[in-house]
This record gives sequence, structure tokens and C-alpha cells, in this order.
Amino acid sequence: MSQPEIEVIRPIRPDEAMEQLGVKKDAFYDRLKYLGIKLDKDDDSKTFLTQAQFEQMEALGQHIRETGKKDGFLDRNSALTVNQDSGLAGLDLEVGEIPIDEPLDDLIQAAGRLAAHRLTAPLQVIHAIADQMTYDDLPDNLRQEVDSARERTQNPPKFQAQSIASNLLNQWREQRAEAQEATL
Repeated sequence: MSQPEIEVIRPIRPDEAMEQLGVKKDAFYDRLKYLGIKLDKDDDSKTFLTQAQFEQMEALGQHIRETGKKDGFLDRNSALTVNQDSGLAGLDLEVGEIPIDEPLDDLIQAAGRLAAHRLTAPLQVIHAIADQMTYDDLPDNLRQEVDSARERTQNPPKFQAQSIASNLLNQWREQRAEAQEATL
């Protein structure tokens, strides 16, 4: 029985995103601010965009190329747009049918947070399962990998540390002697 493949989603660094989007730093961060995107940090404290955030940036870039401005862009997956009166176009509802007490930016931020959670939920579940797994829970092929790694660390290949150390020390001494002769 074949194992299902898990798609690994690679974070996109700001420099890489700027290059792919064809924008400079100021425009990049201006667009992030416009979209309300806050960059996350990895374990090394380096910022990154998720694939969904990058796709949103691409869609905004396309909107800017088509219209020459950011105004009016909400999301490429939305049928809604902002009209010149700062109202929503694309709704077949009368104004007042949906009681909205929050500004549009806040609604979009809340919806974006929900969408981001939905996009990352499967990975969060995978991490939670992995945190609870033991050796006995692993599939056979992964147990073999663990066994092999354990064996390599318990029985490292034999090498002559003393002879390697002597060779390196002799090389260093020769380099030092040559450097001293060159300065005389």
C-alpha cells in the first residue's frame, strides 16, 4: 500500500517574494500594510510569507497592473470589490440587510485570520500527531530509518583521530613557518 504524499509548504522569504513580484522594498512593505499582512518569524527569527499570503500579494500586483492603483482590491477569490463610494459592489443585498458594526478593514482582517487558520489547520494537526507519536507508532519504513540513524550514531565509522590531528597540526605549523619566512 502506498503512503499518501504530504505537500510540504515552503515559507517565502521577503527578498525572494520581492524578486518574484518584481517590486522594491518600499512597495513590498506598502502592499503588506495595505493587505494587513503581518510577517511571521521562523525558529531562526527570520520573517517569511506563507503561500497564501504570497498569492494574495500576487493578486494585488495583478490588480495594480490592471487598474494602476491598489484601491478597489479585496481578494482575488472574492466576488466583492470596493466601489468609488467605498461601498461593496458585487452584493445582491440591500444596504442594511447585513448588520455590520465593524469597519471593512477589520472585517477583512478577521476573515483573513480565519482563512489563515483554515489553511494551516492540517499542518497543525500533523504536528500535534507527530508530537504524540512514539517509535511503535511509526510506519515500518520510518522505523527502519530511525534504526539506521541510531546504529550510525552508536557505531560511528572507525578513524584514526591521532593521525588526522597530527597531519592537521603539521600543516598548520608549515603554514605558520612559511608566513614567518615571507615577512622576513
